[in-house]
Amino acid sequence: MAYYYAVNRGRRRTGRQGGYTMFLLSGGLQLDPATPNPPADVAPLVGRPPRRMGLHYADDAASLRQKIANIRRLAELGVEMASHGVRHRHGGEMSEAQWRAELEDVLRIAELHDIPRPVGFRAPFLETNEHFFTALGAHGFAYDVSQVGGLSWPTRHPRTGVWQFTVPSVSIPGRSGAVLFYDENTLNVLRAEARSRGLSGADARRYVNDTFYEAGMRGFRQRYHGARAPFVIGGHNRMRAATIRLLREVCGRPHVHCATFSEAVRYLEAHPELEGVGPRPRPSRRRRRR
Repeated sequence: MAYYYAVNRGRRRTGRQGGYTMFLLSGGLQLDPATPNPPADVAPLVGRPPRRMGLHYADDAASLRQKIANIRRLAELGVEMASHGVRHRHGGEMSEAQWRAELEDVLRIAELHDIPRPVGFRAPFLETNEHFFTALGAHGFAYDVSQVGGLSWPTRHPRTGVWQFTVPSVSIPGRSGAVLFYDENTLNVLRAEARSRGLSGADARRYVNDTFYEAGMRGFRQRYHGARAPFVIGGHNRMRAATIRLLREVCGRPHVHCATFSEAVRYLEAHPELEGVGPRPRPSRRRRRR
């Protein structure tokens, strides 16, 4: 919630404040399945087996209810609640039955806590397979944001019709190849680059934050001056200051709409001609012969 207010600080209190989507890991909205002898009023809050090692379950019923209250408040402010699964499993080898069970648990937890039903998904580790899309379509999900992509507009999955948004890659000065623009991935690359430049302490932090912002701006400009395809900005809040700086810079520009994924889906469905549209070819710069 602090992130939402930080981004919107100083904006007008009336009207739309910009669209954000939060991908909830629903396992943290439960008590540990190993909770012994829970009281009757707490029993519905206990997670279902299998217990996922390494997943941070809620510490107690009181803190869980406070967390749910915060989520509801964000939803009231216009933040879309999408899903990041329940158990944070590697999904590349999961069967259709396993994916269906995971999504059913996602929807069960949303209903249990009376929070908005998610219609979007981001797979843990960005690992998906065909069974994943079958399960998404069967459970009424409208979009996925687990694919890695380029500069084109989203496309529908050919069998299920689920919209596929992509996590973009960006270029880093002095480094060959592209880097996934997702805070932890980019952060690891930039820290290594800072060390290779002999930077440390405040100088390294400044380099990391400034370069993350500049890389994001380059990715944005490629789309803004190209096919105008959506530019997905997201992560785990590891690059908060640079991300807020980036959002403040781009969201107020003419003809830029910082939207939730559901809003983007509605726009795409109203403009089907945009599906899959990629960058326009650059004009030839051949010299004229005199």
